Amino acid sequence: MPALTPSLPLSAELLPKLFLGDGNASISIGGLQHFAVRTVQIVRETAAESRCTGADAMAEAGCDCDGVPCPHGSAAREAGKEAFATLVRENMWIPTGACVLYILFVFCGPSLVKKPQPVRPILSAWNLAMSIFSAMGSYHCMGALALNLHEHGFRYTVCQLPKKIDMQGFDLDIWVCFFVLSKVAEFFDTVLKILLKRPFIFLHWYHHAMTAWLGWLSLAYDASAGQWYAGLNFTVHAPMYFYYFLSSMLDKDNFKCDHSTGLALELSSGDAMLLTAHMCVCSTVRRYCRPIAPCITAIQILQMIAYIFVNSSVWIYYYSEDLTRPDEGSEGRAPVEWTHEGRCHIQPLNLQVCTIRLSVEMRLIQWLQLHLTSISSHPGRRAVN
Repeated sequence: MPALTPSLPLSAELLPKLFLGDGNASISIGGLQHFAVRTVQIVRETAAESRCTGADAMAEAGCDCDGVPCPHGSAAREAGKEAFATLVRENMWIPTGACVLYILFVFCGPSLVKKPQPVRPILSAWNLAMSIFSAMGSYHCMGALALNLHEHGFRYTVCQLPKKIDMQGFDLDIWVCFFVLSKVAEFFDTVLKILLKRPFIFLHWYHHAMTAWLGWLSLAYDASAGQWYAGLNFTVHAPMYFYYFLSSMLDKDNFKCDHSTGLALELSSGDAMLLTAHMCVCSTVRRYCRPIAPCITAIQILQMIAYIFVNSSVWIYYYSEDLTRPDEGSEGRAPVEWTHEGRCHIQPLNLQVCTIRLSVEMRLIQWLQLHLTSISSHPGRRAVN
C-alpha cells in the first residue's frame, strides 16, 4: 500500500506549512540553489529509470508489482516522484515568495518603466519557446491521459494516487513537474508586458499568481487530478503562445505588419526584394492569424469549463463513493490501489482552494465579457486596461 502524503487539517500550524513549507528548508538564496540542484538531480535520475513495460525491463530495473510489469515505473522511478513531491512540500516558500515579488512588480513596475523598451525580439523568442515547450508537454500528458481514459476510465484519471498512475510509456511524471515549475517562469509574460508598456487586467496577474502557487501545492500533496490540469493547460498554451509569437512579429495596431525589420534589411543589403518578401509574409500571416484570435479565446474558456467539470467530479467522488476496492487490473497490468481514506487522493483543502480560484476566474471572465460587449455597443466608451 503506497504511503499517503501528510494531511492538511485546519489548525494553527496549517498556514506555515502551506506558505513556507513542511520541513527545515533554508529560506535563502542558498536554499533556492539547493532546490535547483536537487531538482535537476531528481529529474535526471528519474528520466534514466526504465518504465518497466516488459518482463525483461522489469527484471533489469528490479520492479516488483506482484509478478507483472509496473505501469507506473520502476521502484527507483517511483522513489524519484516521491522525492520531488517531498522537496516541493518542504519548499513552499519558493512559490509564495515568487508570487509576492511578482505582485509587487505588477503594482510598482509600470511606474518604473517610463517608456517602451526594445524587447520585442525577446518577446517573440519567448513565445515561440513556450509554444514548443507546451506542445511537448501536451504530447506526454495528454497521450498518457487519453490511454488511461480508454483503459481505466474517467474515475481513475481523477482519483488515482499520482505516484501510482499508469504512465502508458510517456514521461507523464516528469512533464507534470515541468508544468508546475513553468508556472513561476510564466511570470515573465507580465514582465515583458510591463517593459513594453502594454496594459493588462486584474485577471491576467491573478491567474498567473494563483496557478503558480496552487500548482506547487497540488504537486506537494499529490492532487489526483493533476494530470488533467497539466495536460489541458499544455494543450491550450501550445497554440496560444504560437499565436502570440506570430502576433509579436506584427505591429500592435490593427494587426498590421511592422515594416521596420524589412526596411532595415533592405537598407543594409540594398536588395529591395527583401522588403517585398517581408511585406508578403506579413500580409499572409495577418490574413490567417486574425481569425484565430476568437478561437484562442474559445479554447481558453473551454479549458476553464473542463477544469470545473474535473473539479466537480473529484468533489463527487471524494465525498460520495467508497473506492477502497482495488481495480482488478487488465491485460497483465498491476492492480490499481485507491487510497487516502478510501476516497479520491486529494486534500480537501486543495480541492476547496482550487474551487474558489476557478469560481473567481469564471466570474472575472463573465465580467470582462459583459464589459467588452458594452464597449462594442458604445464605441465612444473607453476600454478597460
